[in-house]
Amino acid sequence: MRTHRPLLARATLAATVFLALAGSVEALYQTVALHRDSRVANPAVGVQRTGVQDERLRPLREHLPPRGVVGYASDGWSGSAFTTVEALQDYFLTQYAVAPVIVLRGAGLPIVVGNYPADSAAEPAVRRTYPAGLVLRRDLGNGVLLLEGGER
Repeated sequence: MRTHRPLLARATLAATVFLALAGSVEALYQTVALHRDSRVANPAVGVQRTGVQDERLRPLREHLPPRGVVGYASDGWSGSAFTTVEALQDYFLTQYAVAPVIVLRGAGLPIVVGNYPADSAAEPAVRRTYPAGLVLRRDLGNGVLLLEGGER
């Protein structure tokens, strides 16, 4: 009696390849849409925001270790993706401002940088709730926070 395993293996491989390609196409579509939206909203946003963000994040440098890895939390980070192009830009500008310290998305590190630009004009940082059990260590002003993360 003949088995159909080669046919089943080919079908499984084809389904896996199809799903991987579909996921890649969806990610590419979202990236292009976000990029297009950001160019329409403000074509020179990167140039204007770099200096402002660097100045806003400057006080953070003296509270971080000279080298190492810290976490990153913000309103624009959902835990798995950035919600807007500006949130992604804020993340990269935070990395730039605190280099050579490495900034990783998420709250699973002992030190977490909180980047909440809207907080500068909104509610005080001490009344805010933070993701994943983060605790406010220091409010540096302008929505820049030093938080304690989950791993201690």
